[in-house]
Amino acid sequence: MDRSFLSDKELIKASRAFVCIRTATYEDKQEAEFLKWAFLGRSGGELRNFGYCILSPNGKTQLRRSVRGPNFAYANSYAMVADLRVIAKQYLGKKTVKESSQTVPQMKSVRLGINVASCDGLPSVIVIGKNQAEVDQLNNKLSSIIWDEELAGKFIYASTTNADDLGIVSGTKTKNGILVIKPDPYGLKGQVIKVIHKDASGEDMKDMLSQAADAFMRNSKIHGQHVRNGRQSGKIWKTEVPVPNRRTGKSRGNGAGGPRSSSVGSRTKWTFGGGGKDLAKWKGQPIKNVIGVFGQPDPSKAKPFGNGGGAWTYNNLNITDAQGNPHRSVTFFVQNGAVVDVKLQTLPPR
Repeated sequence: MDRSFLSDKELIKASRAFVCIRTATYEDKQEAEFLKWAFLGRSGGELRNFGYCILSPNGKTQLRRSVRGPNFAYANSYAMVADLRVIAKQYLGKKTVKESSQTVPQMKSVRLGINVASCDGLPSVIVIGKNQAEVDQLNNKLSSIIWDEELAGKFIYASTTNADDLGIVSGTKTKNGILVIKPDPYGLKGQVIKVIHKDASGEDMKDMLSQAADAFMRNSKIHGQHVRNGRQSGKIWKTEVPVPNRRTGKSRGNGAGGPRSSSVGSRTKWTFGGGGKDLAKWKGQPIKNVIGVFGQPDPSKAKPFGNGGGAWTYNNLNITDAQGNPHRSVTFFVQNGAVVDVKLQTLPPR
């Protein structure tokens, strides 16, 4: 999550008028088909593991859509808050006599729960029971406490009745109860950091979870180094739905990693610091012009910049600086819907 954007307090408050869904994308075949309709529509293309869409209450009408994410639909969190409030007024919801009960938001498996927790830098909570009735009882107890401000958004949850699912977790002997787990940097294994007895009261359970959340130290990750180390050590995550290989194919090219530019951007001979196609003069350009010439940036590689902005790097370009030196990459720093700075980037040797 972009902490300068989606973690804005007013945005979180506005989002409570909506049913917010985190998609599984490559981890659920049935859901993937629905997501193709929601994000790709008739245009087709490859499903990506990110995107943003607001649907009508019946789930059949797209009210807003971005194939990249909310930061590509709004200039900043304030703009998103304003739009959410407009939509919320159009769909006021149904008033019920009895308050609806909230459930535990769970991943579909222990394996996936630990992996997502690692990606998000959060601890994983696993509910294990001897049978489904015992699991349901523990989850009901959890659901009554985890939605408080103190615990909301602090854990990634999953449940199981199969002790073999905990084979990737070290330090566990219990066969029923609640486990708080620290995932490894790649989300392939985990270590138990707290065990909560199945008979613990709701108050004690809340205290122990709060203590675990406060004491948790996330694994420090630098994206490029993390990916290189993972490849070198053979860390592989197998998805339910095959992930498209974006580094091969005629339309994708075979250059170094990173978002490819569009055909216009890659065909053009650019300069920097002088000349007719001077990228340094792109300061002040609206982001729609950047996207139109260079294509959509890849948010999995983009970096946050300023308050709600981003640093978009495009590779495989033909750029010559004022000293006559060749370059292959450029980074646009965007904020409030416009380019505020442009810098050349040097790609690592292939």
